[in-house]
Amino acid sequence: MKKIFDELSYKHYRKKNWVAMLHTALRMRVEAKLSSEIADIFDADISLAKEFFRINKQLVVKSLCMLEQKIPINMDNIIYLWNYVSVGSEKISEITPDFLLDNFARDLARL
Repeated sequence: MKKIFDELSYKHYRKKNWVAMLHTALRMRVEAKLSSEIADIFDADISLAKEFFRINKQLVVKSLCMLEQKIPINMDNIIYLWNYVSVGSEKISEITPDFLLDNFARDLARL
C-alpha cells in the first residue's frame, strides 16, 4: 500500500501538483491547501520541491508532538516545520511566520 502512495506522490511531483504530492507523501488528514507563495517557490526551484517530496512523516509527527504550543496542522505549517527540521531553505524560512520560528527554536532544539 505504501508503494502505491509513493508512486502516486511521485507522479504528482512530476506534474508539479504540489498539494497532491504532499498529501499523498504524508498520508495524513490535513487541509489540502498550499499558499501561493510556497507553490511559487516550488515552481521556481524543482530541487527544493524534491526535498519536500522526500518528507519523513514519522519525523514530522514526532516534531509536531514535541511542540509545547500546538500549531494548526495544515500544509503550510508542515512545510515550515519540515524546512526547519530538515531542509533549511532560506526561501521558505523568509516566509515562515515568526511565532512558528520561535516555537521551533524553543521546542525542537533537542532534535
